[in-house]
Amino acid sequence: MSVEDKDMSDEKSGVTVEWKGYIIIEKVGYGDGKPGVMVVKDGCNAMPGATWFESVEQAKKGIAALILSEQTGGDFWMFMELAK
Repeated sequence: MSVEDKDMSDEKSGVTVEWKGYIIIEKVGYGDGKPGVMVVKDGCNAMPGATWFESVEQAKKGIAALILSEQTGGDFWMFMELAK
């Protein structure tokens, strides 16, 4: 974990990390039962299209893409493709 990460784990929710003002929460998939992580801010899914990720590292790339798109007025999905 980097200095920017804040481990907020508990036994019920699995891995939970605060990163750049967003909360990354480990969840079981929406209807498909696959594990993944979602990004939350102010209690709501913060990602466009309710995007969720397979790992904390992917979620961090998603947050970076979101921040960059907000700062530049650019396309979130284009930044997500560049982050792969």
